[in-house]
Amino acid sequence: MSTTAERFFRNKTAAAATLVIGLIAVVAVAGPFLYPHDPFAVLAKPFEPPFGTYPLGTDVLGRDVAAGLIYGARTSLTIALVASLAALLAGTLVGAVSGYYGGIVDDVLMRCTEFFQTIPTFLFAVVIVAVLTPSITSIAIGVAFVSWPPVARLVRAEFMSMREREFVRAAECLGAPDRQILFQHILPNCLAPIIVMGSLMVAQAILLESALSFLGLSDGSTFSWGYMIGAGRTFLRSAWWLCTIPGLAILITVLCINIIGEALNDALNPLLKD
Repeated sequence: MSTTAERFFRNKTAAAATLVIGLIAVVAVAGPFLYPHDPFAVLAKPFEPPFGTYPLGTDVLGRDVAAGLIYGARTSLTIALVASLAALLAGTLVGAVSGYYGGIVDDVLMRCTEFFQTIPTFLFAVVIVAVLTPSITSIAIGVAFVSWPPVARLVRAEFMSMREREFVRAAECLGAPDRQILFQHILPNCLAPIIVMGSLMVAQAILLESALSFLGLSDGSTFSWGYMIGAGRTFLRSAWWLCTIPGLAILITVLCINIIGEALNDALNPLLKD
């Protein structure tokens, strides 16, 4: 029987996507040390095209686009990872309690979840960020706030299917506390779909962060890919690289994360045969 990792890396497309995401992560972490240009520094004349003195050209103020792309990767990925982790934790907690206890607890928690799901996700995120004052922190909070309901519903369904299993009933008969049953007995058996959803949430969080930054709902003192597209959209006809390059970065990153998520689903699915 192949291991999960072997099944995952047997998918060549997923292996290539993992390599690309790894390179992007390395650039985000080590890029500022390997390419130590200040993204806000005016270094040359405006609108220098790519593949000249500066590899990705310069923007309207003469700032290095490559430096902005590298620092933007750090910002966009950090926001996406933090927001996704927060949403995953909140959704897992709500779904676990709702699915295990059922009854009135389930009704109250699911009605709250449905209330959040009735509000358009992007508009809700815009309102949250605007109320909290646009910044990196408020974007992370906004993205996390609109992302947890699907996780809660998924985890609830998994816990409802698990709570009647023999090993759960045995733990209850032995007097195990609810916390132990929830997080030591049931949750480990529900990790596969949660991991898959978590990977896909990162891609969604990158898109949400980019859209919010594009609209100007971000910290003007911090570069991100969405901020770069928003700042360069006015000059799209005369300086195509200002929007195209960060747009391609978002496209490649989100595409690779989605490929990884689908491959994880296949690798973690026990019903699939090798």
